[in-house]
Amino acid sequence: MNSTPFLQSLEAMRKESDKALGHLFAGKIKANFLLDIKRRVQELLGNDIQKYFDFSISTEKLVSGMDDAATIDYELCRHIVGIHRANLVFLSEDERISREKNSEYRKELAENVLEHIKLRPYASVLFRKYPIIQGENFIYFPLPYDLFSICFKMNRILTQNQSERDPLRLLYIQIANKGLAALSMLEDNFLDNAYPICRGAMELYTKVLLLLNVPQIIDSFFKFSEYELRLSCCEQTYLDEFNSLFSNRVNQKEHNKVEYIHFGWVDKIEDYHKIVKQKPYTIKGVITYLRNQYEDSDNEFFDNIETLYKMCHGYTHGNVNSSKYPLLHYFEISIMLYYVLSHTYKIVCEQYSVQTQIDDIDIITKTNKDFEQVIAQYSERNTEKFEAYYKRKL
Repeated sequence: MNSTPFLQSLEAMRKESDKALGHLFAGKIKANFLLDIKRRVQELLGNDIQKYFDFSISTEKLVSGMDDAATIDYELCRHIVGIHRANLVFLSEDERISREKNSEYRKELAENVLEHIKLRPYASVLFRKYPIIQGENFIYFPLPYDLFSICFKMNRILTQNQSERDPLRLLYIQIANKGLAALSMLEDNFLDNAYPICRGAMELYTKVLLLLNVPQIIDSFFKFSEYELRLSCCEQTYLDEFNSLFSNRVNQKEHNKVEYIHFGWVDKIEDYHKIVKQKPYTIKGVITYLRNQYEDSDNEFFDNIETLYKMCHGYTHGNVNSSKYPLLHYFEISIMLYYVLSHTYKIVCEQYSVQTQIDDIDIITKTNKDFEQVIAQYSERNTEKFEAYYKRKL
């Protein structure tokens, strides 16, 4: 049987598909470069492609449009465009051209895309094809994609290990869920709306660090959580038991009852008020205490947490509106979530004796590497570079 017409038909379909992909991503990446990287990724995947995409056919999948096989080229291209554009931030046109001509860069980019495909069950498969608000697909930039994978894996660990012996399990789940919520906001381009969620995640994270440092106060922490819950959704008033504690609080100079219901449990820490002289019943007070408990080498870490928290507070309570440069929000949200999520993930894995790797990906090393790139780019930010980034025409 002569198969030439059939092969010719397949080749024609491939060319039409590639042409369509070039049009879909026009203005974001050069078509020839995109298609070359796609070919390289497909060669790297080989038969393993069936591990990450579902090629089975069913009536349900046909009517719902949930057919992986029909969208694989598009999905691969989204990863290529996301990672490549993340690498190009603030680079000049000449630097972009130089990278795209570099065979080693092409090889490295294809390998990075392969890593993201391997993480697909933990991240990209959960995202819509089109954001609610049109804009950049920041979730396909490496760092937020890593962080989404970490959140999903962390939730899986905590779901599969419902140990009553771990009193902080619920807090870990809350942190992971806040991470997923903030990253979803990033994906759908509700960028400034992610800041209050990041703020809550940082509060939870610092509380976890304090509770791990002083575990004997965990019961008191949850008692105050109960007071807060009863106040917000049941009695709508402060319980007599709480009022008694407030009247006998250690630091009588502080009169803010709302702050006390959030952080009054710190009174159970013997040396807390000797160390924390200002704002003891706030997140600032908790950070001050933690800074004292850790090595001097960790001071920069807590300084960064405090600075980022203040930034969130500005977006949440101040008059700061969404920036004209969405890339700025991508930087800030990614950096905030990195500090919280990557460190919480390591804590969870250690608590539950689980390897940090996700399948065969060393997600901690990858996340740290992608974080370093974001930090380097963030440090270069200025109005001129933002303007050049948004005027770039590929």
